[in-house]
Amino acid sequence: MVNKIKIILSRIGGENPKIISFIIIALVVAGIVLSFASRLLIGKENKVTAAVVMSADKSNSTFSDIVSIVGDEGNAVNIEVGGSWPGELISSEISQIQPQRQGVIIDWRVNVGDAVSAGDILGKISAPPATPELIKMLAEQTESVAKARAQAVVANEFAVKERGRLDGLKDAINSDISSSSDFSFTALARLREKVATKLTAIRSFIERAISGHVATVSNANDFRNFRYGNLNKSYGFLNQDIQNMYELALMTLAAKLKNPAAVPIDEAEKYFSLVVRLANSSGNGEGVDAFKMTVAEDQKDFLDFLADYQDAQTELADKETEYKIMISEKGAMVERERSMAEAEATAAEAAYVTVSKEISGGSYIISPRAGTVSAIYKKVGDLVLPEMPIAVVAGYGDKNLTVRMRIPGNIRKPAKGDIFSVMRPGFPSDLHQAKLIGIGSTLDETGSYMADAVLVDRVDWPALASVRVVTPANSNVPVIKLSSVWRNESGVSHIWAVSPAGRIFSKEITVGRTLGASVEVYDGMKKGDRYISSPTPEVQENMLLEDLVKVPEQTDSATDSSAKSGGHDLMPGMEM
Repeated sequence: MVNKIKIILSRIGGENPKIISFIIIALVVAGIVLSFASRLLIGKENKVTAAVVMSADKSNSTFSDIVSIVGDEGNAVNIEVGGSWPGELISSEISQIQPQRQGVIIDWRVNVGDAVSAGDILGKISAPPATPELIKMLAEQTESVAKARAQAVVANEFAVKERGRLDGLKDAINSDISSSSDFSFTALARLREKVATKLTAIRSFIERAISGHVATVSNANDFRNFRYGNLNKSYGFLNQDIQNMYELALMTLAAKLKNPAAVPIDEAEKYFSLVVRLANSSGNGEGVDAFKMTVAEDQKDFLDFLADYQDAQTELADKETEYKIMISEKGAMVERERSMAEAEATAAEAAYVTVSKEISGGSYIISPRAGTVSAIYKKVGDLVLPEMPIAVVAGYGDKNLTVRMRIPGNIRKPAKGDIFSVMRPGFPSDLHQAKLIGIGSTLDETGSYMADAVLVDRVDWPALASVRVVTPANSNVPVIKLSSVWRNESGVSHIWAVSPAGRIFSKEITVGRTLGASVEVYDGMKKGDRYISSPTPEVQENMLLEDLVKVPEQTDSATDSSAKSGGHDLMPGMEM
């Protein structure tokens, strides 16, 4: 660089050294002047910057008296929102053994650490003293057994007799009702008489009808004497097969009617059908036409008689079924009463045996589950009472410890899945995490929520131990000054919030616990929001923050004048 400057100067001044020296001096002087000017400008800029910073600090210091920031450590709101409440470790694998009655332990058959099965005898409790109350109880049980057994015997004898009577009624229904003297079957007897009457009427009609037919179509004077070939061939001459079938049907019906008790309905029905066909195959004529009308009316009357008979039979069958069902129900009821009486007697005897053993003998201590005897609280000779824990049997598997707690109702209700810290009293460094698995929906009598949580990691803590449940101190719930909260006419909580542009506006919030001079905000505020910490009546909606806080400006001349006059204002005309 120096060589290049020398080359330039040699070109400008040639070989004259005076000119070169003059140029060098001029450059040096110019450099000094530029350096001085730059320093002067930098100093002025620093003064302006310092003034601006001082002004901003002064403004922030003024606003900080009435404006706070959520989560700001410098606003004296750094309060740990965490808390703790008591809890208890429970396990489905732990069973406490409690006696059923008062007594003295006279024997332990197991030791701590022994493996047992469900139903094993662990020990024995002595019999209670024979007080008048216990003696009276045993006498009452004895009386109850005697009564129950006597009732069972009577019920059994009555059932045997009643069963015989009902069987007789069934036989009467299936056979002849007239042999029964029971008045309850009167309706059934009338129905049977009606059926018999209808049947007799059918037989009489059949005999009367065929007697008239035979007298017309043959020379026989009695249908019982009709023989094959006696038919007048002028009847049915149009169809010889019908003539043959009619004669055969007539002789068959006549043979059946020889029995006075028989009513051959099927044969009669076939006969009336053939006699009508025979008349229709006889051509026309004065006598034939009259015969046709007669046999047609006889067939119709026969069918009417038959329908009445069948209706009577149906009514009789319905009534018989009704009576049979009634008899069966009566028998079932008698058998049920006998069985109930026998069961009551058996139960009374079993109750007597149990009470007798409890009063006159000892009571055994039974293991409710399979596992290991983990604790024996009472020794031989100790008096125990009902519902008093005397031993503990632990299962073979994992303890499956659950933390059961009561969460105060004045805090924000935690959600399922929240993590808490659990520690045993006296061991603050032994902390373990627990995950909330369920919480009640209503408050209990203490104003708390019942909740269960499971330990995240495996711990070697005993069941039924007391613990403390600790919430994390770094809660995400915002905390503001209590003095900043005000309520409108409806009682809804509000604060005066400050926007980033410095404008004040009201904002509805949901408050939680009161923590000293601060309060939790569940809804409406978040960390970093600004608000008026101590609102005054001068605060209005949409006003600017700088209008609320005005710093009076004092001039330097006023300060100097005040200093010279000792702090007193000069009277007019006395100025120097």
